[in-house]
Amino acid sequence: MRRKAEVAGQVLEVASPAKLDLTLELGTVSQTIKVSGAGAELITTTTSEVSGTINQTLLNEIPFKRQNFFDILVLTPGAVPATLEPVNSMSFVGTSLNQVKTGTGTGEQTQAGIFVGGNRDSGANVSIDGSNVQSSVYQQTTQLQAPASILEVKVEGGNMNAEFGSGVTAINVITKSGTNRYHGELHEFIRNNHLDAATFFTNLQGAKLHKYQQDSFGAAFGGPIKKDKLMFFANYEGMRVRESTAGYEGVPPASVFNGDFNDPSIAATIYNPFKYDPVTGLRQPFPGNKIPLGPTTLCAPRPTCIDPVSMAFLQKWVARPNAIIDGEPVVTGNIRNVLNSNQYNVRMDFLKSTTATIYGRYTHSDSPQTNLGIQSLEGQENPYSSQNVALHWTQVLKPTLVNDFMVSYTRPGWALTRLTNNGDVAQQIGVKNTSGFPGGATFEGPYDYNLNLPSEYLLHAAENNYQAKDDLSYVRGRHTLKFGMEARQKRLYYNTSDYDTGDFEFDNVFSQACPQGNGTCASLIGNPGGNMMADVLMGTTIESLLIISPVYDGYQTYYGGYAQDSWRASSRLTLNFGLRYEYWHPWLVPRNTTAQWDGKNGNVVYPLKNPLDYLDNSKCLGECAPLNPGVPREGYRTGNLDFAPRLGLAFQVTPNTVFRAAGGIFYDGNTNTNQLQPSQASAPPFGQRVDLISTPDIQVPSVFVGDMFPPAPPTGIPQPNTGASFRVISPYMPTAAVYQWSASVQRSFSSFWTLEADYLGSHTIHEYMFMDLNSAYLPTGAASSLSGGGSEVGFP
Repeated sequence: MRRKAEVAGQVLEVASPAKLDLTLELGTVSQTIKVSGAGAELITTTTSEVSGTINQTLLNEIPFKRQNFFDILVLTPGAVPATLEPVNSMSFVGTSLNQVKTGTGTGEQTQAGIFVGGNRDSGANVSIDGSNVQSSVYQQTTQLQAPASILEVKVEGGNMNAEFGSGVTAINVITKSGTNRYHGELHEFIRNNHLDAATFFTNLQGAKLHKYQQDSFGAAFGGPIKKDKLMFFANYEGMRVRESTAGYEGVPPASVFNGDFNDPSIAATIYNPFKYDPVTGLRQPFPGNKIPLGPTTLCAPRPTCIDPVSMAFLQKWVARPNAIIDGEPVVTGNIRNVLNSNQYNVRMDFLKSTTATIYGRYTHSDSPQTNLGIQSLEGQENPYSSQNVALHWTQVLKPTLVNDFMVSYTRPGWALTRLTNNGDVAQQIGVKNTSGFPGGATFEGPYDYNLNLPSEYLLHAAENNYQAKDDLSYVRGRHTLKFGMEARQKRLYYNTSDYDTGDFEFDNVFSQACPQGNGTCASLIGNPGGNMMADVLMGTTIESLLIISPVYDGYQTYYGGYAQDSWRASSRLTLNFGLRYEYWHPWLVPRNTTAQWDGKNGNVVYPLKNPLDYLDNSKCLGECAPLNPGVPREGYRTGNLDFAPRLGLAFQVTPNTVFRAAGGIFYDGNTNTNQLQPSQASAPPFGQRVDLISTPDIQVPSVFVGDMFPPAPPTGIPQPNTGASFRVISPYMPTAAVYQWSASVQRSFSSFWTLEADYLGSHTIHEYMFMDLNSAYLPTGAASSLSGGGSEVGFP
């Protein structure tokens, strides 16, 4: 005998168990029980995590810029946007997808992650249909799934159960599927400059109103291919931004490019550091306040006072002033931003039988962005992309036993680079022994002059990520059991070049009348004189920096497994027990070009017996070279006992009130490879760092731009207690562990209103950080004014 019963107002949300109480009574043969999905539970009576769900209604009705689902996740408990100041200064995911920024277009903050529960952004495991879509660089999410393709998002903000790992919090995105009915949508949103006013600098140039056009558009369509058997869903979303804003930059007066410093905006005497009184140290001024451009004996033993490399850069690459503002020469122009973003998404659902469902999804995102500054080297390129394919097979083995198997592949791509359309500027002007990569050398100082300042970075990451996981759910009496395992492998290619084309710092040091600290000389003259541009023309840099970093090629494997039990101890009390094990294998560099720090002896230790084997073809460029016993190939070891117990309870005080509490251990082993790489695999001889500094107290300059840079030494291997500066990694790096505890009360007042109060505490150990192991003691007393610092703390 059967009897029909209907339950309305019940929705199954992602990763959220729903309590459903039915009274089973005898009925007639024709009666059935039907569960409808018209609504959702407002209070959670069986789980204890701190979480929140963004459903389709919120995604459709709340406006958020650039269609970024991370923007709306701040509505969940404990979530803070990564773009919020001053958090933005601590997290690169707040700006990593929009370094191309000014004004209002591409400059709008586009966060690639979020802070949840007070944890790092890298502590969040972001998945789409169970597939992790984060890059190992900053753990940023380059696949910003289009809202039109999202069914709902669940944020596990604290004390998530043992099913979830590879981080402290979880952001689970579930995509839409096709149905037995055709459905779709079209949308377009346009912003332009039709009601904008011209800026002061637009009017100053007599120019037209600058262009601004932002166009966001998309379409989605889904339905049956074969009713009740095969359904599809597809969508496309695009964005185009064209933005131009007026701006200005301070540049040297035109006469300075000819060595003439008599412009009224300078008002300083220029002194010759090669001609001076040997008794007092007082330098002689250049005749007529002009530095001669041609051959001269004024700067002997140098054949000319002008540095040829500095002059080549100034003549070809630095703009001349085209306006005067408040008596200062400036160059005015346009700052332009261009964004072309496209995302395609296709999902197929196959209802194989009443007990088996198979679905697959493919998403491709591509967002190239470019910023062009006023001068030719200024600007950045910031493309990011993602390809992600996921395949699920859900099998009902029996009414109380369900298995879900998933495999996925993700290829996140990200770059932040200087402009590359000008070629190798360093080579063109004569700077030697640089990387050979495109981009401009950097000439900078403290004055209000912009010498066509480029970005130093040439960062480019491409990654192949593979993932497989299996989850088994079993209901037995009052127990709901879940077991699962997961494996991931990341293969990262990362070019981390910065300062590789030469960085030259200047000040009005060597064009002043006296060396710094020479009291006798200073007493003989009032105005010290000098100008940074005079030092630039002479090439007398106070610091010349060159860093040649190897391209990082690394692998990492992750394993995780868990067991979880939700025990309905009574009709009002549910206890949740879980245990998870996780292991992040250290990043493996196949060519063994790693190093570690021997703190006992103060030396660098290499896995390679001969570190130069990485250049030997007969040794497979290091892959098959002999290794030092006892030194790990990865350069470091990590913990292998990362067991994470989880415990929680949910007690239904009244039908409308629930008290929940939980505690557990969580591991954050997702290292930021942008910081790991220079420590693990960039020590000499694999990487090169040249940092030449001229102290301002010397009489005659000894470091010149035209002499830069010296070739790398024959071996480049640091010797015991060497004076070189470099980064190395600690021999043992345990996984960062987060201890969490929470308590919450939920109270529903109607079918639409509920009140929730949460407390979440945490304590983190083994967090990764930088340490200066050989900092100098600062001199005190009478010696405090002396240059050169003091003796080193650790290793003299």
